[in-house]
Amino acid sequence: MFGVSSDPKADIATDLANLRRDVTRLADSLSQSLRDQSGSELRSTLDSLRNSLGSRVSDFGETGTRMAGAARDRMYDANARLESRIEERPLASVMVAAGIGFVLGLMSRGRS
Repeated sequence: MFGVSSDPKADIATDLANLRRDVTRLADSLSQSLRDQSGSELRSTLDSLRNSLGSRVSDFGETGTRMAGAARDRMYDANARLESRIEERPLASVMVAAGIGFVLGLMSRGRS
């Protein structure tokens, strides 16, 4: 139903388009049901529509949760690589940090 591709933005866009299409279809179906059905049949249709929409929203939430987890994992990996680099080359790391601090200090002084 919801595939995970290599592009999370494309996944979200696809999921939103699918959800939008499903909601539109459900609204159309509900309008038609209101015109065509009796009270008990209408209740049954509404329950069915509610379950279907709830399932779609749940699927969308699960996709978002999966994507957030993947982003968190990538952030942890990047942090681990950075720490490893700092441990491998502590002097270079200090020099880079000092250089960045110097440049930021110059930029924040403003022009006098």
